[in-house]
Amino acid sequence: MKVENLMTGRPTSCSPQDHLASAAMKMWSDDCGILPVIDGGKIAGVITDRDIAMALAMKGAAATQVRVAEVITGRLVACAPSDEVADALELMTQHRIRRLPVVEDGRLVGLLSLNDVVFEAASKPGPQKKPTYSQIVKAMQAICEHRQLPVAA
Repeated sequence: MKVENLMTGRPTSCSPQDHLASAAMKMWSDDCGILPVIDGGKIAGVITDRDIAMALAMKGAAATQVRVAEVITGRLVACAPSDEVADALELMTQHRIRRLPVVEDGRLVGLLSLNDVVFEAASKPGPQKKPTYSQIVKAMQAICEHRQLPVAA
């Protein structure tokens, strides 16, 4: 199964110049935990609700005083709409992430979440080519595994 068959098209996004308060409000109003960050029409990264919470806690600043650009990293993990869902799951497993931007020629075309994959796998009994239980469990185990982080001073 191809990513384009499961992805959410036209996800809500933000810009690097947006304040974290604005990004959080978009997440709240659209009931999502991630926003692709679009700069000059191309995807520059993503920001999650956890990124916002951690940035504010570590900076001790108000959400209106911190811009998205200060929080996102330059590392972007994404897939293409023509990729197989199994390959996207493998990316999620390797990078311990629940959501993947779907990108074509540097432009955001959608977002694939682990939820999309799980709901698809559960929706159709039978031999159709779909994500397998073991692929989903492997991804979830990798994502949820605790990791050792350095202690903040």
